[in-house]
Amino acid sequence: MAASRSALVPGAIVRGPLLPEPIELITAVAVATSVRLIGRGLRSSRAYDPVLTLEQLSQLEVAAPWGKFDGDARLFRLGVEAHRLGLAFEYDPYFSLSIARVDPLPHQLEAVYDYFMRLPRIRFLLADDPGAGKTIMAGLLLKEMKARGLVQRTLIVTPANLGFQWQRELRDKFREPFKIIRSAELRSNYGVNPWQDIDQAITSVSWVSRIDDARESLFRSRWDLVIVDEAHKMSAYAEDRKTLAYRLGEALSSMTDHYLLMTANGSAPGMCPGKRPAARSTMTGSSAQAPTPACSWCDADRVNSWERPHSASAQRANLVSSRKAADRPAERSRTSCAGPASCRRKSG
Repeated sequence: MAASRSALVPGAIVRGPLLPEPIELITAVAVATSVRLIGRGLRSSRAYDPVLTLEQLSQLEVAAPWGKFDGDARLFRLGVEAHRLGLAFEYDPYFSLSIARVDPLPHQLEAVYDYFMRLPRIRFLLADDPGAGKTIMAGLLLKEMKARGLVQRTLIVTPANLGFQWQRELRDKFREPFKIIRSAELRSNYGVNPWQDIDQAITSVSWVSRIDDARESLFRSRWDLVIVDEAHKMSAYAEDRKTLAYRLGEALSSMTDHYLLMTANGSAPGMCPGKRPAARSTMTGSSAQAPTPACSWCDADRVNSWERPHSASAQRANLVSSRKAADRPAERSRTSCAGPASCRRKSG
């Protein structure tokens, strides 16, 4: 509004063509028929004390030192609530449970909060039974890391028949929209790399590892979190017999800081990229073996792994099976890790 003597109160912001910059008014002093303005420049913090006539004063604009409180109260409440939720993870260690539509089981909470979230850089192999809820564990991990500002771009690599299931589960249970990238997306976006434009993507391990255009465009992107489902499909039994899927896994390891491998077949020989199957960190009760150094996939990093504790009856059954196997004649066999020759294991 135009300046008037009644509007010249301490704290008001005065701007106009007669002033070099907006001024925060400290006081206004009457000088005969003129007014002396004493204030501080908002940009330079310089002191100003111009003497202006009433005609010159009418050319200035004065803004009140405080705003109007006539906004939408509902929008203000939403803004405050959004700010509160942005800081809630600092006070609630299980924050993602309050914004997800899941009722997790104890072993799922243990894997996510006692193992995943304690690592500054997640490089983890999650080996659990089929139907044990590995998708829920991955969703909880994603929500927790997004709440902490650690993850913005996420890639999920699955078998082709599980892509839609992952998309539906993450949308319905965690409100996370993911887009499935297939060959149609590459053809319809010629000249554009969809891997760089889409922040949350799902793709097929068989398709992206075999199609050159898809693989090369993927390798030009960078991700904060990569999740691989059915990771045993990225297997290699020797260093000179690496499959296309294994090479894809090696490349993904260098494209992300956080890397989660999930499988229901953790004992398959050669399936674990960067860790011997026999050396997985298995947990019984509250004790766990220390993780072993990684092989080729994680360089100098360590790959951790977690298995859900088996019941006492299952442990007894495994013990009986082991004794029966010990009674049979030993068979010569050879299994090798996915890593270098120094990490291979021979038996028999």
